[in-house]
Amino acid sequence: MKAYNFVFDMDGTLIDHEQKLKEGVVEMFQTIADNSPNATFTIASGARFNQILKTVNNINAGLKDRQINFNIISNTGAIIYQNDKIEKNHLDSSLIEQIFNIIKKYDENFIVLFRGTEEDYYLKQENPEFDKIVKKHANMAKNFGIIAIEKTLNELSTLIKNQDVLSLEIVPSKNKNKVFEAIYEFCINNKLNSSNAPFAIEISKLGKINAMAKIFNKKNEQGEIVADFDNVVYMGDGANDVEAFKVVGISFGIGDDLEVVKHATFAIENYKQATDFLFQPTTLDLYSISSKRISLLERYKLAETYSNVPNKTYKLFKQIKYKLKMKSGYIISNVKCFKLSQEK
Repeated sequence: MKAYNFVFDMDGTLIDHEQKLKEGVVEMFQTIADNSPNATFTIASGARFNQILKTVNNINAGLKDRQINFNIISNTGAIIYQNDKIEKNHLDSSLIEQIFNIIKKYDENFIVLFRGTEEDYYLKQENPEFDKIVKKHANMAKNFGIIAIEKTLNELSTLIKNQDVLSLEIVPSKNKNKVFEAIYEFCINNKLNSSNAPFAIEISKLGKINAMAKIFNKKNEQGEIVADFDNVVYMGDGANDVEAFKVVGISFGIGDDLEVVKHATFAIENYKQATDFLFQPTTLDLYSISSKRISLLERYKLAETYSNVPNKTYKLFKQIKYKLKMKSGYIISNVKCFKLSQEK
């Protein structure tokens, strides 16, 4: 079995909203470890390091006769843990001040979550519309022993000058599109990472993809260090995982999110479908993986005409050296739906 580098999103993928491991997660890791002893494991998330470490410990507590050494990417790439070493990538305070000034042009009542090294701070605003958002972040912070403190913008600016800032999460109260466009352009010009959620924009120095690139790299023919994602298997559940889906060799999207359904290599309903595909191809009916995806795509009128397996997908199967033994099945890749003929 080829040794793959497995990367997992955490919230919604491995744990539920109560921060508990989802059903089947431990069994999935057990199966991967049993079948691919040389595999590497990474959890990549916007969550804090200690929160991810808690999930790692819960996974290892459930495994039989083994412990998995995890790499950790936390705070959306601000912290990278590999080989017992921690690398921190902080935001520059002068850039943060410029970000605040850009936002204030469009919105005086924005909310910002400032993730520091030890504590989380929130911009205090007299805006009841965002009470739920603030409370949600505060409750999550309390769950992991992190103190969440509300500050005025001036107080927050002073703190930022005197503390290490790992990441910012900004929630506009109005002119969301203009704020997002302005911040996105600023981040590109200053080589910062920005990722958009439906209601917020998160800013960090590296971002998840660049942090992954630091872990999975190799030298090319010119001797340059480049990212090597060919052997990376990524699992995620949300729109913020789509960029990772686009660069890795194989991606599994779990759940009903439309962006996940559209962009992951395989849309799965449970973790066993992923391990069956990787380790038991002779018994796997690919239609069982793709049926939910087909129905979702048809519902959103995104399914396309059936055609032959494209070269890229064919090479994927050749690469992992599996012989698919089945009467018929369907696999969907990047919105297109392809009918697979029996391969002996």
